[in-house]
Amino acid sequence: MKKNNNKKLIPFFVVDRPISLDILMCLFSKYPKRKWGILTHAFTSEKFKKKFKDFPKSSTCLLNKEKQISLNISRNNIIKIVDSGIFVSKREISYEELFEIYEFLDADFGVIIDHLKDVDRTLESAKKALEVYKRRTYKFKLIAVAQGNTIEEYLKCYEELRKMGYKYIAIGGLLKRKGNSSIVVLKCEKFLKDLLERIKEKFDPTWLFTFGVFNQKRISTLKKFNVTGADYKGWLFQYDTNYSNLWDYINKESFSKADIEKINFLLKEVKKGKNRKERNLLKKEIDNILRKYNLTLQEVRISQILSSLEKHLKNI
Repeated sequence: MKKNNNKKLIPFFVVDRPISLDILMCLFSKYPKRKWGILTHAFTSEKFKKKFKDFPKSSTCLLNKEKQISLNISRNNIIKIVDSGIFVSKREISYEELFEIYEFLDADFGVIIDHLKDVDRTLESAKKALEVYKRRTYKFKLIAVAQGNTIEEYLKCYEELRKMGYKYIAIGGLLKRKGNSSIVVLKCEKFLKDLLERIKEKFDPTWLFTFGVFNQKRISTLKKFNVTGADYKGWLFQYDTNYSNLWDYINKESFSKADIEKINFLLKEVKKGKNRKERNLLKKEIDNILRKYNLTLQEVRISQILSSLEKHLKNI
């Protein structure tokens, strides 16, 4: 296989609820010739699984008719990765059962069950995964995951996975939890760069995936070391917002003075940090006013997310 040192980095978006696919449809359809990635896990809801399986046919852009984007994205331009989700669910699952889920979800790639920072257990799992994978013909390609504590451990794990016969190897275990929140961040920028540099020098892979590290500021680094794809979870958190910049996405001049004052008052109340139930009631009031002008809060929210995503992806 001839190597392509000028290949484009493919951004992968972590998705786990139906609306996330509809939001991405608005973005993907604006650039129908580009390659896009979506990544989910095996323990999502049945409703989501069906939508993920049939994506992009299952989704539509949620903007109103005047803003409707032509949905001309091809399945060939979408790459689907599914992992076991054991870090999320904490549930055990056999490879036979896991691979059936990957097949049902129409995954292009399915990920082995890896073990955080544990080289030996990850290699043992990778061996078992390969044994099950070879028993029959699956449509998805199997991804192994290199784990470790040090760069030398990662290189050892990576090398052993190659010896087993894995063509697709990803790098995992690069993230840490931010305080007590559910948000995860990269442990160390230098460690990532040094690790990618060593992998490129020693193995020069034609395919390489880095879990959880896609970020605007890292695009140049990932491209420098010929990373094929990296996933991005942070965009999901943009869906919950206080709409402080709501007027950036609305023609304020078309609103009556009374409605502008009412919306501004409600926005201030939302920002005061009330509980979720109270915030939802306030947002419903805002939404009722917007509907008088043929708008919905959901459309504004999607516009905000799309604007942020396009800025995030501009250097790819």
